[in-house]
Amino acid sequence: MTKAGTQPTHREPLTRDRIIEAALHVMDAEGLEAVTMRRIGRELGVEAMSLYNHVQDKEDILDGICECVMAEFEFPEPVEDWSESCRRGARSWRRSTRSSSSVRPVCPIGTRRRLSTRSAGTSRGS
Repeated sequence: MTKAGTQPTHREPLTRDRIIEAALHVMDAEGLEAVTMRRIGRELGVEAMSLYNHVQDKEDILDGICECVMAEFEFPEPVEDWSESCRRGARSWRRSTRSSSSVRPVCPIGTRRRLSTRSAGTSRGS
């Protein structure tokens, strides 16, 4: 029992994955501008500062959203005509992002940043 006489509630541990899911939920419901550390913290029932134990900053969260969406991408079967392969890939990407149209402007930015970081020979921990 707590001081107020109520049973303590069990809170699910905070993880990077939970933060990314909450950020995606906020983005889908309220738009990209609403994705702030404070808003994500409120969504999870924690202080914004608690998020920094699991993510570096907002850009790290946006990268995580991109990774989540890209993980759902299904590569189409290759065909001999390269232009048809490209069309199929584009259609598959569109299907992947259709469920969350607010993700479309985020992914290219996050992807470019990650690729440039990797090519520089640095890596980021989770």
